[in-house]
Amino acid sequence: MEDNPTQLSDTEQVDWLRLVRTPSIGPRTYIELIERYGSPAAAITELPEIAQRARGKRRLVAPPEADIRAELSRLDAAGGRMIALSDPDYPAALAVIADPPPALFLRGYSTLLNNPTIAIVGARNASTNGKRFAQEIAAGLGNAGYVIVSGLARGVDGAAHLGALATGTIAAVAGGIDVV
Repeated sequence: MEDNPTQLSDTEQVDWLRLVRTPSIGPRTYIELIERYGSPAAAITELPEIAQRARGKRRLVAPPEADIRAELSRLDAAGGRMIALSDPDYPAALAVIADPPPALFLRGYSTLLNNPTIAIVGARNASTNGKRFAQEIAAGLGNAGYVIVSGLARGVDGAAHLGALATGTIAAVAGGIDVV
């Protein structure tokens, strides 16, 4: 998408997230719109025309700026921040997949995002032995230089995070940084 990443201004961040939150705009369409129109602001301006060309098959109405500013304010109050695909902190390995998420929401140390990672996931209702084994594996991998990525669910995921706390762990959660 962009060869030299840059951090977004506050206004650009709002536009970026408005386009991300527009119904029917997924990662691939988002990137196509940016490539075609040059910026989220320009793409948002073109949404009515795009919807008209699609003959109403797609609802393309970006959320109000005030809603996005409120979301970013809540994120900030929770100790988090948005990392856009154009941001230098965006994980390099994630940026090269076919359809990378246009935005990530982070609470913690962005430096972990570009370290070698290994995902450990498993049953929520894991046995005591299963959780202990996951914790031991995570600790060993962490000591070997890997950051453990998991979903923060109870069971194996939680044990993996616990085992990697001393060396680095990333919780990938879909519901938001304020929803465990």
